[in-house]
Amino acid sequence: ERAPSITDFWKREPPALARERAGLLRRALLLVRQGISSGAKPKILHDNLVNAAHGLLARLTRARPREARYWYWYGYVSRLLGRVALTISSWERVWRLEPNHWDTSSMAFELGIIYARQGRFARSVAVYARGMPASFHLTTRGIMASNCAESLMALGQLKRAVAMYRRSIRLRPRNNSAAYWGLMTAYDRLGSWGQADAARQRALVLDPYLRGLVGSGVFFVPKGDVHYYLALAYEGQGQLRKAVSQWRLFLRARPRSRWQRRARLHLARLLRVVATYKPQVYFHRSQPALSASAINTLATPILACYRKRQGQQGPLPEGRLPVVMDVRGGRIKRVVIGWSPGVLRDMAIAQCVVRRLRNRLLPGAKRGRVVAIFQLESGP
Repeated sequence: ERAPSITDFWKREPPALARERAGLLRRALLLVRQGISSGAKPKILHDNLVNAAHGLLARLTRARPREARYWYWYGYVSRLLGRVALTISSWERVWRLEPNHWDTSSMAFELGIIYARQGRFARSVAVYARGMPASFHLTTRGIMASNCAESLMALGQLKRAVAMYRRSIRLRPRNNSAAYWGLMTAYDRLGSWGQADAARQRALVLDPYLRGLVGSGVFFVPKGDVHYYLALAYEGQGQLRKAVSQWRLFLRARPRSRWQRRARLHLARLLRVVATYKPQVYFHRSQPALSASAINTLATPILACYRKRQGQQGPLPEGRLPVVMDVRGGRIKRVVIGWSPGVLRDMAIAQCVVRRLRNRLLPGAKRGRVVAIFQLESGP
């Protein structure tokens, strides 16, 4: 070891200054604690307290620019306040001062997301690669691996993305629908449709309501890529019209995407299938109960109206159509399109149904009010 020199003596910091800075840091952290609520994702309750803490930490970083702990907390509070540029510069400086900082995994987690949202995908991948080995929690490492794979896919490095998604699944074998959704998309873009379908089926088992694609807190990079994921998911559920709509949204949202050609191939194939669909009307229930002949009497004009609507502008709607009828002398004298859960609202169909049912004979019904609910579907 090197023996202390006279230069070291003159470089020593006065104890009073050191105590003052320690007090400022304690005060800043107390203000942060008072200004946010507890939890994994702090919510700022008092902006003035957090801003005051930010000001104190700024003073500390100016006074001791080579003190990593000041820069770490300065970046932390900057992130709480949404000051992205300061967060990046502060935490990158922490790594320069202390390459093996104790909170490297958390900083990498946050910075990876920030860089991805800025479109700096290569830097995002590098930050995730730095942070994953530093994390003690397998769940955190699994989420970082999945996020890293998304950035790799944005760079067009599909094989590396597949490997990273597989790594995420190994780290989080349960409840990891996000990795399966990403794996589905990566395999589809590679042209491995069998493997893409296998990943999709697994994702649908884990996430049948697609909350991993449209839930709160979910984000995609690039932003418009969510439509690509949703289109494949809806196709796996058999909702081909919704899939067609999502492919069109993707083509509009990402006009310069490298996956435009593949999206157009998917869209053309689905449009050929959807073109074969015929409108269907299914009887749901009625009050009071109707005979089979009465049901056919009502279903025929409703189906005719539904088919007529097919040739008009806009997509063919789907849903329940409740018909309320006043019957006198065996004939329908008054028709009103009623309400029920999941009701179909379309003026063209409603007006046509009212016109065609009025004064029609209703076998088995002499007098009273009848409520019949039909299910209209645009597919087979």
